Amino acid sequence: MRTIIISDINSEAETIIPFGLRVGRAFETETDVLHIIDSRALQGEYSQVSDSQSITPGSKLSQKEIFEREEGLAEKKMDKILSAEASRLNYPLKVNRVIAENTVEDEIIKRNGGEETTIFVISSQPDGTIFQSLDEILSVLKSAGAIAVIVPPEKEYRDFEKIVLPVDFEHDEITQFTDVKFVIDRFEPFINVVSVTGSKSYLEMELKSESWKKNAKKSFLSTTVKTNVLEGKDFAETVTKFVHRNKPDVVMLFRKKQNPVESIFKDDAATKIMKHVDVPLLVYFRK
Repeated sequence: MRTIIISDINSEAETIIPFGLRVGRAFETETDVLHIIDSRALQGEYSQVSDSQSITPGSKLSQKEIFEREEGLAEKKMDKILSAEASRLNYPLKVNRVIAENTVEDEIIKRNGGEETTIFVISSQPDGTIFQSLDEILSVLKSAGAIAVIVPPEKEYRDFEKIVLPVDFEHDEITQFTDVKFVIDRFEPFINVVSVTGSKSYLEMELKSESWKKNAKKSFLSTTVKTNVLEGKDFAETVTKFVHRNKPDVVMLFRKKQNPVESIFKDDAATKIMKHVDVPLLVYFRK
């Protein structure tokens, strides 16, 4: 298993690199801090004395020169953060500083391949250089079929001992959750499994939730589970209110083509939840 922290060193918000290092330590994995430079997207004429985003009259830099300039600035920023955090944590595992020239989508797809399980750690606040928006983050994760922890800046790490897991109790299919069994095995959490329905279907959904729970316990949940049927019209709003009330350590969101929880991500529900909950999200778009 490997943890890859997507660098947010250019963000105005507090970096999530310390949070990511703690994720790597919790899962006892080698950890990469990955800074991606897409020099094709860096256009303009750069001053020799300004920061990397300033544009002034002069000779236009080549893509190679732009990459080398950005690489040097990134190395200094990353070294400063990593040296401070490694000392503070007495970090027991290997941490690699990686700088790659590529598009963010292609780089994440490349690093998500292979037999090794990879968990990405990404800030929920786009830095304007690697990611431009939450929609772009979700789009890249969909293309890569990646598992990622999306972290609000300034969020302190806590072990994933309390989890909210939205599902669709209408279906018994639960195989997509086995890919993150490593989270369950590591933390043995208490899991609030939630689904949303209208008032007319409430009692029927309660019965289906019990059936879902039995099947889940047989397959992947060797931990404490509580199923919750929430009455509401808007999925994202109802789940968000539940998260605010219960204050979990993480919310797990899943999507797969034609899978039982695909409805979670309709009408930008995932983005709405990301914008309105102040807890990390473990997001998985299984191919």
